[in-house]
Amino acid sequence: MKYDFIFPLIAAILAGAYFIGSEIFIRYFGEQVLIMAITVNLSGGICLWVFVKDKKKKLKKMPKKDIISLVICSIFIFGLAMVFFYKSINLIGSAKSGFLAQVEPLFIALLAVLFLKEKFNLKELPGLLLIFFGAVLLNFNWSSVSLSFGLGEIYAILTALMFSVGIIISSGLIKKYGASLVTCIEMIFGGCLLSLFLIISTVSINIYAIICLIPLGFIYALCWLFYNTGIKTAGASKTSIIYSTKAFFILIFSYLITTFASSLNVKIPLNIIPFLIGGIMIFFGIFILEKYKLKQSRKVEPL
Repeated sequence: MKYDFIFPLIAAILAGAYFIGSEIFIRYFGEQVLIMAITVNLSGGICLWVFVKDKKKKLKKMPKKDIISLVICSIFIFGLAMVFFYKSINLIGSAKSGFLAQVEPLFIALLAVLFLKEKFNLKELPGLLLIFFGAVLLNFNWSSVSLSFGLGEIYAILTALMFSVGIIISSGLIKKYGASLVTCIEMIFGGCLLSLFLIISTVSINIYAIICLIPLGFIYALCWLFYNTGIKTAGASKTSIIYSTKAFFILIFSYLITTFASSLNVKIPLNIIPFLIGGIMIFFGIFILEKYKLKQSRKVEPL
């Protein structure tokens, strides 16, 4: 397909919009993390449900073992990862959170070797090293010639780790049922599981805030929809490479909002030069890894 790059590119732009929208809701409107995670998951999952083909047939054939696996994946990806993601954004902003989340391939490579018994190839090492040192540069402070690594950065790294664990667990489910159905069910399960915490928490529920958050859930769902379509049309590797540009879209959107609507309290990186160099290193690290996967004909379909 001549313009197959369009789908992952749209997914990357939508992801950028979702990150920025999340930051505005949390940092400007003061929306509570738990309410945001529940609303975005449920509205996004319901939105995706409309686009899933043959869902009833696939669900009827799903054994209890796979349902349990879906629940576990939901806990990691749309439970823990989302909560850590929102907490990270609140502390360090969506731009830095977005770039740090790109270290996910490091964790996936390690977890795949440990749990999926995949053989590590030295040809993957340059890509992994670029991602690692790129992440280090993201936290480099030129003024004090030191690394700034606090709770917000820890939450961002934990987001990537939880997401990676979920992807490793759900890799078999995606091959059996398709990425769209698995993502849809996991989002709904994630929202329902997080809702249980409302019973024991002191979080106040604002119906108006929930209604305002629903469009953010739709954006999140459309991001996954275009991403999964990109996998089908452009292939997993090409889609992953193009989608990794989302971090740069987040940065662009952050600067635009800071320039034209500074009152929205969107954070931008203070040390932009090492930050950009680190981001570019991570991008090329992902590029090397995905190109290697393509040459090895490893058919990996990310969530």
